[in-house]
Amino acid sequence: MYKVILVDDEKQILDGLKKMIKWAEVGFEVCATARNGEEAIPLIRDLNPDLVLTDIRMPKMDGLMLVEYVRNNMSKDIEFIILSGYSEFEYARKAVRFHVKEYILKPIDEVLLYGTLVDIKTILEEKEIRKSLKVKSYINSIINGDLSGNKELDLENEEVYGLRYVTIERHLDFQPFALSSENRKNEDVFAAVSEKIGSANMRFILRQDSSRCHMVVGHSLLQSFNYDVKYLAENLKSYLLVEKGISVDICIGKKVKGFHSLHQSIQSISLCKSKQFYLQEQSIIFYDDIEGETFCKIYEDSGDVVRIITAFRNNDMVKLVNDIEQLVRQLCNAMVVPEIALIHLDSIMASILQILSERVEDIGELAEKYSEYKKVQGKTNIYSLKKLVTEFCLLCNEFSLRKTDRGNMDIVEKVAQYVADNYMKPLKIIDIAETFFVNPAYLGQQFIKKKKVSLNYYINSIRLEKSKELLSNTNLKIYEIAVKIGFDDPNYFSSKFFEYTGKSPSEFRNSVLPR
Repeated sequence: MYKVILVDDEKQILDGLKKMIKWAEVGFEVCATARNGEEAIPLIRDLNPDLVLTDIRMPKMDGLMLVEYVRNNMSKDIEFIILSGYSEFEYARKAVRFHVKEYILKPIDEVLLYGTLVDIKTILEEKEIRKSLKVKSYINSIINGDLSGNKELDLENEEVYGLRYVTIERHLDFQPFALSSENRKNEDVFAAVSEKIGSANMRFILRQDSSRCHMVVGHSLLQSFNYDVKYLAENLKSYLLVEKGISVDICIGKKVKGFHSLHQSIQSISLCKSKQFYLQEQSIIFYDDIEGETFCKIYEDSGDVVRIITAFRNNDMVKLVNDIEQLVRQLCNAMVVPEIALIHLDSIMASILQILSERVEDIGELAEKYSEYKKVQGKTNIYSLKKLVTEFCLLCNEFSLRKTDRGNMDIVEKVAQYVADNYMKPLKIIDIAETFFVNPAYLGQQFIKKKKVSLNYYINSIRLEKSKELLSNTNLKIYEIAVKIGFDDPNYFSSKFFEYTGKSPSEFRNSVLPR
């Protein structure tokens, strides 16, 4: 809302003006009234209105004297509308000389006044945009190292209480892979903050989009919040949550003397962000409160990541979940910088994707989930990331089992063929399972389901059938046959042969030799 002061020596005129126009609908609010120019001057100085609507003929100081005084001593930006029952050209000429927007005769034409207010609102908006762009350009040039500044801008008053860089960002506490669908329904953070701080302060917002708003806080912003930056942050946080349904995290940077030192305040935000990474709830992080805290830049993994990946390979999801919990707990205890924590969590997901790519041809569905994770990993806290990583691993496991179930018959046949081709070599179920990227217990279950016998029995049956051929068609000694078909111990071979055929190897050979 733009602020307007009404000045007229007749009370009924003032009351009538307040009622005649629905000021809020036009974009204005009447912030004060005065009975003459002398009363109006301190109000204009204190309230800094955007528009003054004043009568000409008033005692002590008339309207034109008021306009001249304000233009020469206070502000050239305030717009004026002159009201008068006198239509002499001289008044109009003086009004034009002082850049008065409109000269309206009494009795007031409501339609004309309404139209004039609409025109002035457009002018004020254009002014704001130009001024905002100049201020933003100036501040950004200072941040980027150009200290020449802009002499046209009077910003010294902004530095009276020092400056701070403040970031306001949507608090993203994701449910696993619901990836901000709920957040998209919320209102725009930038628009909501702008509504609260007022259009005049938009010039101090440097970076913004629907999820964030970064600004420089100085005199203009602080004056409406008791000159207390914490109170400003708490007020904004409460307003956004209660009025707009937006949960935000706010970081308040280091206090610096002026714009030329603003880069120091911006740099201090990184410490606030590190602190925020380890907090579960929406928060306000004040640099002054954590100035002495440090975050570890080196973290030696004690094997947690490898254990998590191994648990996935072994299809042990209970252990995987517990190991992820332990890794996150250790990262929190060490208070590592977020970048290091992200590397460890990301390596888990990347490794599991690699494992799946070796097992299954098409993992596009999971690669898409991984890309969603990458988009948010630097925007939320470690606890949300733990949920996301855990859910991703469980999704991958479910995906792998689903694909394996569809092809379990093929796997059994592949293993059967593998055994037929390699029966003469040492064969262990755990090694075969690893060769085909399946869990050993799962492979054993599927083999029994398809072949009606255990995998160990099947291996031995292949070997023993081959031994029968060798006993029938060669003169190889029994111990030589045992070694040739994959038995290291001839006695063990003989015992298994007897179990399988009801005869010893020698008895079998004698029974098949021609008489």
